[in-house]
Amino acid sequence: LDDAFAASLGDFESLDALRGRVREDLEREADREARRAVRHALVSRILEANPFEVPASMVEQYVARLVPDREGADPVRLAEVRDSARPAAEFAIRRMLVLDRIAELESLTPQPADVEARVADIAARIGRPAAELMGRLRKDGRLAELEGDMLEERVFAYLEPLSTIEERT
Repeated sequence: LDDAFAASLGDFESLDALRGRVREDLEREADREARRAVRHALVSRILEANPFEVPASMVEQYVARLVPDREGADPVRLAEVRDSARPAAEFAIRRMLVLDRIAELESLTPQPADVEARVADIAARIGRPAAELMGRLRKDGRLAELEGDMLEERVFAYLEPLSTIEERT
């Protein structure tokens, strides 16, 4: 490994610059993973403290989207895979319902102007017109996904300061 190798991988002046970028990327990924773990633990605690049943029809629909019918698939194996996916589907649905309820109670649901501002922000970062990006997100059915991400960010921004988070060693 040398400076020439680093330069061949992209816009790196030296091997030290490449190492720095790799370190930054690894640190960012570790931070993201830590946030995911905290959020998962937080939701798990909320669900433990507030148990409720999820309608079977919602679970079936969720599982059917996760594990769709495939032509030529073994029906027994398909049923086994769907059965194994049910606990994760139930957790995901309970998680979604709890986050939606918290957002509703605390008025955290993103409004259309908030979504438009987020799209404009993303568009500016990628050098595209906001209207073009909004149209593409609508067309691809990803606008609801963006709204869901925004809702989650707001709910966790509300919940995390209210929680005691301890680092485990």
